[in-house]
Amino acid sequence: MAGRDRRGAGPRPAGRLGLGGVDLAGGGAELVHWLLPPSRGAGLAVTAARRLTRWALDDLGPHRLRLCHSTADPASCRVAERSGFRYEGTQRSALLHADG
Repeated sequence: MAGRDRRGAGPRPAGRLGLGGVDLAGGGAELVHWLLPPSRGAGLAVTAARRLTRWALDDLGPHRLRLCHSTADPASCRVAERSGFRYEGTQRSALLHADG
């Protein structure tokens, strides 16, 4: 994922967005994302997540696409919600992250 350099110097790395745990035989995949601090807050993650979700469901073909994130990270919660993912529950102690 790339964004525009605020100084007008052209594209710069903004973060990562991709699919993990792709299991087409089982019908599932997970959307994963993170942004570098300078790229946060401008809607880039939501725009990219919507585009990747649409492509995955229309062209790749999983039955179900999930987005897991830390519930202690309000920004990640907003990305999930604004990208069209519904809250289904909390997997307590599923992963270890510095932010919870």
